[in-house]
Amino acid sequence: MWMLIPIIAILIGGAIPLTAIYTVHRRSQTKLQIQLAEKEFLLEGQRLQIMERETEKMRLELEQSKMLLESHKRLELTE
Repeated sequence: MWMLIPIIAILIGGAIPLTAIYTVHRRSQTKLQIQLAEKEFLLEGQRLQIMERETEKMRLELEQSKMLLESHKRLELTE
């Protein structure tokens, strides 16, 4: 029984640094996950801006095409 006490003390003493290492590792992992989420959020915002610009560009092109079509129709009617 008395021989188990030093072994238990060694195991407990060894577990404390392992727990500290694991805690530091988890904290750094969490920080990295937060940074990744922030970057993904920023990228999603940029994608949204690009899509809005493309949508506006397509809307303007469609409007221009409609105007051209109307002008061609008017020309045909006057001929």
